[in-house]
Amino acid sequence: MYLRPRNLSELFEMWHAHPEAVPVAGGSRVLPLGPQRPAVLLDLAIAALQTIEKEAQFLTFGPMVSVDRLAAVLASLPGLHAVAQAALGFVPVQVRKQATLGGNLLIGGSLAPALAAVGAIAIIKNHQEIQELPIQSVVPVQPGRLRLPAQTLLVAVRLPLEPSMVSYYAALRRTPVGPAVAAVAVAVVGSGLRLAVGGATPQLQMMQGDLADRAAMDRWLQDLPVTGDPRASAAYRQAMLALLLERALDALPTASRQSA
Repeated sequence: MYLRPRNLSELFEMWHAHPEAVPVAGGSRVLPLGPQRPAVLLDLAIAALQTIEKEAQFLTFGPMVSVDRLAAVLASLPGLHAVAQAALGFVPVQVRKQATLGGNLLIGGSLAPALAAVGAIAIIKNHQEIQELPIQSVVPVQPGRLRLPAQTLLVAVRLPLEPSMVSYYAALRRTPVGPAVAAVAVAVVGSGLRLAVGGATPQLQMMQGDLADRAAMDRWLQDLPVTGDPRASAAYRQAMLALLLERALDALPTASRQSA
């Protein structure tokens, strides 16, 4: 059975009536399963999940917004530069046009550390209520499923429009379309810093501190649970994290570094 809701209300009504239904967007993870495919699929291709809304203090993106659209909207916003950089890391451009914000978060992709660093909020919903959570609290520990309660959906991601914030993202990839071997995102407001790491650790890692306290950042990096795999050893990833952090801090506008 393939359920095709026309709006969010109908989506949650259908899901409530069919709790065994599996939500699908592009279907790349579900449709190839053949005979093992779930008996009931719930189509997420509705307009409400593809919107972009701008308010005085926030930009809100539906999870079905393409990575290419995300990058285009954020290109001229210095505070959200890290997210635009992470989005532009998807090459070739055809991949950016097909990949979605929600899909990238689902696989624990490169957008997660950048979104966490800038203070993004996940808006989640079930058939009864809406909640707002820090984006890092829904990023999966293992790729393939967001950390959400049963029958709960990520319906939007909200990014702050903080005039004094600056941010930067740096990553190391083995292939143009593969996951990052190591990634670092930094966001700074005044002397306060948020630092997020992905790729090199089993799950997203974050710290908050003072921009001037580089020693604390280095200690935090050294204590991370960095792991190795066939693409890169743990030692190599650890060294790359230090290098990427140096690159990110050096790339921040001079004014932000002097404010520390």
